[in-house]
Amino acid sequence: MSAVPPPPLPRQPYQQPHPQPPRRRTGLIVGLVVGVVVLALVVVGAVVAVGRLQAAVARPSAVVGPTGAKPTFAPQSSVSYEDPRAAIPTVYAGSLGGACPTSGDLSTWELATAAMERYARCVDEQLDRVLAPTGKSFLAPRLEFVTADQVPGSSCTGVAEDPERYPAMYCRGDGAIYVHSSMMNRIRLAPSFAFVMIAHEHTHALQAQLNTWEGDRNDPQQLRRHELQAQCLAMHAYARTTGLDLPVDADLAVMRQQWTNDLPVHGSGASRTRWNEVGLAATTIGACDTWSAPADQVT
Repeated sequence: MSAVPPPPLPRQPYQQPHPQPPRRRTGLIVGLVVGVVVLALVVVGAVVAVGRLQAAVARPSAVVGPTGAKPTFAPQSSVSYEDPRAAIPTVYAGSLGGACPTSGDLSTWELATAAMERYARCVDEQLDRVLAPTGKSFLAPRLEFVTADQVPGSSCTGVAEDPERYPAMYCRGDGAIYVHSSMMNRIRLAPSFAFVMIAHEHTHALQAQLNTWEGDRNDPQQLRRHELQAQCLAMHAYARTTGLDLPVDADLAVMRQQWTNDLPVHGSGASRTRWNEVGLAATTIGACDTWSAPADQVT
């Protein structure tokens, strides 16, 4: 809509013209001042634009996951903070848990994946709350579901090689969690496996963000500390999350049987049982500090 023109000014009565005073160079001076001001504004604008461009480049690119529900950030290997480990004491003082949407029917792969997506959003929120006092946000991994006839386009290995033993995997380089359809075998044994798996892989993403890893990445004991902490935190979240409408007692009985199995990388049956039980009873994340535990507790 075009602007309405202002009313015309009242016409001045005719007066006899007066002799013109000598011309001064005021207009030239004003013009120079205006020019300097405009130039300064242009320079300031350019500096601001460059600053915004640098901030945009430094910020990781947002990638919308399969659900389109929440922006995620990938890859996490490119994310760096000034000192991510400085946030660890604050995070360890916090706790996971809260209300999540009901699980619903998990009897088919399609229904189970929908439930796992709901779990993922809920665990994202829990981890966001834990990180809030540090001034950071949780960099949520995206979920990728893989069936038997698919090979995930991942920079990591694991799911495609042995999906029966490791039906889910977090890949830091991709900022993604890959879940194989063989996960249904565990869900049929105990529906709670679906939530525990999501919480386990998401806490791997938390470990990556905080850079909790210590020592040599090829050291088997360091690998076990890494995995046992994630499992402890998964059970901590499971015990303190409400609304899932899962058969907790029956599922716990099944899961406890599974914990007694020795697994490469993930630990002996004794260590797995210990840290899963610690997680169930934990009131803070710091209870799952496997990095400070003696070597005989992370076998």
